[in-house]
Amino acid sequence: MPYAYGVANDQHDLLGKVRAFLLENGWTEHLYTDDLTSKVTYPNSAGTQGKRLHMSKGGIFINFRSLQRAVPFEFYNGSPTAVIDGKTTYAAQMNGIAFCYSTGFDSAQPWDKQPGYYAVTSKSVGGAIWCGGALPSYRLFLLENPFTLFIALEYEVGKWRCGVLGNTIKAFPFSGGEVCGGSCVLDYPSYDNIAYGNIPLLSDRQYTGISRLVRAVGLGDTYAQDILVGMYSGTTYRMCPAPLYGSKTYGHIYELLMLSMPSSYTGILPLIPISIVRYKTAESQILGDLAHIRRTAAPGYNPCDIITMGAERWMLLPYLDGSMSSAFAVPYDGV
Repeated sequence: MPYAYGVANDQHDLLGKVRAFLLENGWTEHLYTDDLTSKVTYPNSAGTQGKRLHMSKGGIFINFRSLQRAVPFEFYNGSPTAVIDGKTTYAAQMNGIAFCYSTGFDSAQPWDKQPGYYAVTSKSVGGAIWCGGALPSYRLFLLENPFTLFIALEYEVGKWRCGVLGNTIKAFPFSGGEVCGGSCVLDYPSYDNIAYGNIPLLSDRQYTGISRLVRAVGLGDTYAQDILVGMYSGTTYRMCPAPLYGSKTYGHIYELLMLSMPSSYTGILPLIPISIVRYKTAESQILGDLAHIRRTAAPGYNPCDIITMGAERWMLLPYLDGSMSSAFAVPYDGV
């Protein structure tokens, strides 16, 4: 399993690290260049900066954008203002890295509107991780059969945010199943002082700009027949990975999180699948599990600790900031 780690000068340097990692593992680069665009920019605010990257392998197309004071997707361009880097901007003008799937590449199109791009009401959507400035460390995991790219960023010493481009192990046949999610509330990314803005793959937070989505062709609602987004609006459907977070009303396997504690009897740290559920009020349907990645509770462990379960090794990474009371477990065969 390909794995890489290191430090990055900023989000733009990080994108270069992602590029090198994918190139080393057989991915084809279609375009890597500066991109100074923003879907909307507050009048007289500081200029945007960034780069775009487009890669493919085996029919899988993934797209990235590093961002400085830029709105990455059309769907997230709300009007509230915030102060970023000492400048008044729209709250949706973020610093960080954004990513999305597509079904092809077209250099004439914007980074987020490649062939087959994800959309809600014809507006592009995707995932993102809020970060800016020097990154003390990063971890990149590339898993196959099916493809999953897991990104973990130490954005401050001891504090982490994560993102994933991956696939669903389906509970029943349906077209699609690609998962895209990150630690950012995209309509208010600059409000990262609220805990929910840092949570990746959130289960039931009622924000319209949550940066987690799953493609499910033909299972949509009034917002999209092909994509259900991790969003809330009235009584419409929501599609959210990781229903281990939240109340019993919406956490469909909530009790498993309570069970996933290190056992003083067996010494085993239970690793719980991250189920993907769509639900409308009290009704729900489990579509499957996120491939490869697991959830657990690991108090007493540190970020990046390695555990061994039989013949398998897993790296533990915080689900939220630096707390290991809830953690991701990612397959690991590095050193």
